[in-house]
Formats: sequence, C-alpha cells, structure tokens
Amino acid sequence: MIGDIDREAKRLQKAALKLEKQLTTRGWTDTVFVEWSSLTERSDTLRQQAARLRFWGDCLQDSVEIVDLRSGEIRDFAINAWMLNETLAGLRQLDHPRIQTLTDKLVAQAPDLLTFLNAMTQPLADWQARTAQHFPNPQWAAFFQSKVARLWRLEHALRNGHRQYTQALVEARQWVAEFAIDDPIAHALAQDLLNLLERVVRTSSAAENINSVLRPFMNSRRESTDQTSRQLFLNLFWLWFNMHKFDRGPRAGKSPYQLAGIDLGTDDWLTLLGYPPD
Repeated sequence: MIGDIDREAKRLQKAALKLEKQLTTRGWTDTVFVEWSSLTERSDTLRQQAARLRFWGDCLQDSVEIVDLRSGEIRDFAINAWMLNETLAGLRQLDHPRIQTLTDKLVAQAPDLLTFLNAMTQPLADWQARTAQHFPNPQWAAFFQSKVARLWRLEHALRNGHRQYTQALVEARQWVAEFAIDDPIAHALAQDLLNLLERVVRTSSAAENINSVLRPFMNSRRESTDQTSRQLFLNLFWLWFNMHKFDRGPRAGKSPYQLAGIDLGTDDWLTLLGYPPD
C-alpha cells in the first residue's frame, strides 16, 4: 500500500511538473495556478501520508512482537496493547481512503491480535520460578532472561532475512554461552526459554492460518450470528478434526486423538454428542 500511495504522489508531481513546462506558452492565470497548486499540494500530502504509514506500520509490527529487539525484554499484554492502541490512533489520523479501510480492518481484528501473549503467561512464570532458584539474585535472573530472549529475537530476525543483525547475533550467542559455560542447569534453562518462545510463535502462526480459512466460512453461515454461536461452531470443528482419521501420509488411518493416546470409547464424533449410531 505504501508503494501505491508513493506512486500516486509521483503521478501527481509529474503532472504538476508537466504543467510548469507548459506555462511558457500558456502563461500564468488564476486557473492554471489553482490547478498547479492543487496537484502539488495533493502530491505533498500523499508523500507525507506514505511516510506516516511507513512509521505506523513499523509500530504495528513492533506491537505484536514477543521480545523487544533492543533490550531483550519479554513483552506482556499491557505493553503491547498500549502500543497497538497508539498505532491504531495514529493510523486514524491519516485520511487516505485505503489507509482508513486498513485501519477499520485492524480495529476489528484488534481483540484477537494479542491473544497469543496470554498463552505465554503461565509457562513463562513457571520458567522464571525455576530460574529464580538457580539465580537467587533477581537482577542476575532478569539479566539472564533478557540475554536469552534477545538471542531468540535476533535468530528470528535473521531467519526473516534481516542480515544487518548478523554481528549482533554472534555477540548475543557469546553472552549466553558465557552464562552457560560449565553450568548445565543454566544451559538447560536457556534452551527451555528458547523453545518456549518458539512454541508461542508457531502456535500463533498456526492459529492465524486456521482463522484465515475458518473466519470467512463462519461469517457466511446463517447459524454464526454472534461470538457465542461462532465459538460453538469452532468447538464442533475442533471435536470433528481431532476425531477424524487422516487419509494419507505417515499418520494415515489414525486421528489426532488416537495419536495423542486419548481413548474416548468411540471414533464417531456424533455419538459423543448424543446422536444414535447409524
């Protein structure tokens, strides 16, 4: 979208420059000046909005991050919710129709954008309790957490193509290695935190992929009239999916419940709901 707005601004600027070149033959008149000034002002406004959109886009991305790239601080819901609200308020100030449409969609999705942070709360608290036992000094424990978390964040950035953080990643690995040298417990704690953060991201990504398919379908159903009916439908889908058997692949012939060792006494999800068997 930023590129489209920039191109729109360049098109208007080009038209204004073309008009300037014609002034030698047409001469300055009030009509020509109004036309030229309108093109110039609209071009400048679009450039400013594109720049602000780029800024708020970066803020939006930052508001859904788990770990602060600079400090290694692990975010919580309150911090990210504040950043998200400030970002949406900033986007509201940009009056370009496409930006407003984008903002409307983001506002509608806002309640669901940060739910992944809630899933991290208890596992992180458990990890911090174990870390406090190994590092009784709270400052050392917090320092250890931030260094490991920043290592994960830098690794994640490089996997996404941000090569400018290569040297920072090398240094972060050295810091964590210094903490864990001749200390198997610290090494295990570091690995556990790396795994915890990775699971949160993977779970969030999987949920987004499922939502991208299910949400449009549920919105089109007459039965899905409110949040409660949508949740009930999702519960049914969850039950069906976990009980259906895979048709092919290494898990063919077994359902997710069977693979997890869960025995419900039947493989018919309708029977579990109380319907008589066929």
